[in-house]
Amino acid sequence: MADHNSFTKSNSLEIVYSKKGLPIPKLEDIFIHSQYDPEKEAETFINQHLKNNDNHNFLLLGLGFGYHLENLCQRLAQRKTSYKVIVIEPSVELFENYKTLRGNFPQNVEFHVGINIETLYHNKNIIEFLTQKPSVIAQPQLLQIFNHYFQELLTYKGGTTIKSITPLINDDEVRQYFSEFHELTDLFKLPEIIKQQNEILCKEDFIPLIIESLNVQQ
Repeated sequence: MADHNSFTKSNSLEIVYSKKGLPIPKLEDIFIHSQYDPEKEAETFINQHLKNNDNHNFLLLGLGFGYHLENLCQRLAQRKTSYKVIVIEPSVELFENYKTLRGNFPQNVEFHVGINIETLYHNKNIIEFLTQKPSVIAQPQLLQIFNHYFQELLTYKGGTTIKSITPLINDDEVRQYFSEFHELTDLFKLPEIIKQQNEILCKEDFIPLIIESLNVQQ
């Protein structure tokens, strides 16, 4: 599953090939993967992150051409348990080239490409995933290139008003109901509203999710 828009593009992307003939993106004069053996590099990199780590959920910051993603998924599949990986890739251009030149989409992986930070935090799938406390793996070269983007992602503070969480509500009637409370400035008054208006709020279980998402962002 891939979710993307035109958020970050670059005219400096080049494609070179490793000694084994594997495609390597070069962005802003930085090679995203090893010029010699990107698969071996990815194996070593993932080994470091999986050592003494039995987590089944992973947040990948930066895809590049996916060598570390593929190794991670292979290793997780060997555990014979369910797992999920969410990939945040700032560059649409990188992702489009990944699809063309490699086209490997492992199971249980969700891609979010070129999405601005606020939109990411309005995605219920991502909020639910973050409440499960996934392990975070950052691709070093992309972390360097898109440092500001990833810093904003990791330090984002969501709004604490009713208006700021209204887009998270799926049910039309409940969303309309809460739109009448946009003047309220304190999101933590929601439990009181729940007690007072239990009948309408029981239609959707988003309240515990929103409260927990605030804890994730703190």
